[in-house]
Amino acid sequence: MLGADPRSTEFLRMQMFDSGESTVTPDSVMDAPAVDTVQRAEPAKPADPLRKAVQAQLSEGGPATDNLRADEKTALVDYYADPDLPLLWVDGRGLTARGKSAIAEIERADEYGLDAVDYKLPRLSELDKTSPDALAVAEIQISHAVLAYARDARGGRVDPRRISRNLDPTLALPKPSEVIQSIAYRSDAGAYLRSFQPQHPQFEALRRKLVDLRGGKTDTATKEPAIQIPSGPLLRFGDPTRKSLC
Repeated sequence: MLGADPRSTEFLRMQMFDSGESTVTPDSVMDAPAVDTVQRAEPAKPADPLRKAVQAQLSEGGPATDNLRADEKTALVDYYADPDLPLLWVDGRGLTARGKSAIAEIERADEYGLDAVDYKLPRLSELDKTSPDALAVAEIQISHAVLAYARDARGGRVDPRRISRNLDPTLALPKPSEVIQSIAYRSDAGAYLRSFQPQHPQFEALRRKLVDLRGGKTDTATKEPAIQIPSGPLLRFGDPTRKSLC
């Protein structure tokens, strides 16, 4: 049945200074009061310990960066290097509302034929809110999950040519730099991630059928347990010591 196989959803996945001359005359210069023309730099902003921790994780190859694609890492390095851009998912008190929204949407990935377990997210119950390093890891993990989810939702998880040579769509995969820049200014991170999923009525019908077949529940804890073959001696067809195999 088409709706029973999450993989079937993959088939429905396949944007100064003014240059004018001075009007000051020599006479007016003589009459004008002395003016300090030196451009005084504004005092440097104090370094944000959270941002520094994120940058250190990205530059030193912390545990949260192990599975980043090259283009994903470049996008994150560039984003977090800009002191004027906000951290996306955490602050000094822990996970932000934006972070919770992103996590909640990614955890629903099973509803769309993806696997929620593919996206490594921070364990909130174990998150040390007093540790900049722990919060930095959580920030990068969520950013990585967001980039991977956006890519997978657009069909990037499966190369169609590996399924059949007759499938040759040109996938318009989102650029990591654009995703991370755009989500920073979205009021609803979950809705933004959801927008990467196919919007066709046929896909939505397939998604609903998939949810129905799973009893309306999509978390991994409610899935039927896999069949386990008990341990024991290797069984071979025709083994004379096993009547059931003869």
